[in-house]
Parts: sequence; C-alpha cells; structure tokens
Amino acid sequence: MKAISFVVDASIYNTHIIVVFGDKKHINKELKKMSIKKIDTNRISSAAVGYTIELKGAVFLWLKQKPPFTAFNYGCLSHEIFHCCSFILSRAGVKLCDKSEEAYAYFIGHVHEAIMDKISTIKK
Repeated sequence: MKAISFVVDASIYNTHIIVVFGDKKHINKELKKMSIKKIDTNRISSAAVGYTIELKGAVFLWLKQKPPFTAFNYGCLSHEIFHCCSFILSRAGVKLCDKSEEAYAYFIGHVHEAIMDKISTIKK
C-alpha cells in the first residue's frame, strides 16, 4: 500500500479534514482520487514528517509515516491535528484563548478519535 487516505467529517463546522498518510510523492494522487485540486508539494520541506494546510472548504493533513505508528508518530499526528482544529475553529470565529480552550480540547479529541477509528479499520 503506497498511501492511505480518508476524510474526517467536521460538518459541525461546515467542513471536513482530508487525511493522507504516506510519502509526499503520493499526496496529489490521493487528492485526485477525492476530486480535490492538486497542492504544491514543493512547499513541504523534504525533512517534514507532517504538514497541514487550509483548502477551500476543507483542511488537509498529511503525515509521512503510515500506520502502525511509533510514539513519535502519534506525537506528530497530534501536532498536525492541533493545526487542523486551529484552522477550522479560527475560520468559525473561535480564537484560542482561556475562554475557548475547552472547545479546542473537545474538538481536538473528537478529530483524534475519528482518525484513530479510521486507522483501526485499515488492513495491515
């Protein structure tokens, strides 16, 4: 399996998260399967292990490592999930501050759980 891709629903904020795991050379091939416009993968450092950007109507999360993950990979995934949630919540007008941190924490937990559920269904 060269790459793994799936979509995480975030319709509560009128969006979704496109997730791709695998070498960056497979990113646009996976996006094409979902009818998503290509992104400029040259912007991603060759040393990067993860990357998150806003797309029109969605957020894109990429992680170089495919499951199974090490503790380091889980940390990288959590890092990228934070960026996803920040993009989505900021777009919804919820800026990170003391009064909104609980909303961020719940949403990060929701997205993390949704990604882990998808990973658990992938045949190894």
